[in-house]
Amino acid sequence: MTGLKRDLPAFDINGLNINIKYPIELTHISHMNSMVVGHVAKVIWGVENTTEVDFGSLSKNGRCIRVRLGKTSGEVSSSALRFGLQPEQEGVATIPPEQTLEREYIFEIPLLKAGQTLQLEATLTLGEAEVFECAEFWIYLELGKSIDDLPRFPCRFLPRCIIGRES
Repeated sequence: MTGLKRDLPAFDINGLNINIKYPIELTHISHMNSMVVGHVAKVIWGVENTTEVDFGSLSKNGRCIRVRLGKTSGEVSSSALRFGLQPEQEGVATIPPEQTLEREYIFEIPLLKAGQTLQLEATLTLGEAEVFECAEFWIYLELGKSIDDLPRFPCRFLPRCIIGRES
């Protein structure tokens, strides 16, 4: 978390440092910055529970964790991009099938134990694109009281990728 971005006028900490963090966070996202048509790239990241409390629909508190990936901008057609988790991915309630990014790719993490980091691996495939077209993606990490109560805030994003044809 980069900051509160608001004043706390009645807050006195007597010179002590306070570390404010989201209870769950995305770790570094490893991905390709550029691709050629037909290329399949791995996207690897983690979801880390930074607290001493378990989260997920199967945890004692029942707070749901959801991950969403979507294409937000760029010239590459959403139908030309396919995204999917690895079929053997552990720690996910149901692995959605690989799909185009015409709609968001969404999945739930049913249990993330205190202090645990769940490593996730997916593939991104480029079906067609013109030279120097690009696409930008966001990964959203959400924590809510129930699946219907999940907030929508971006935690980490896949930076703009330059996607083109081989010459």
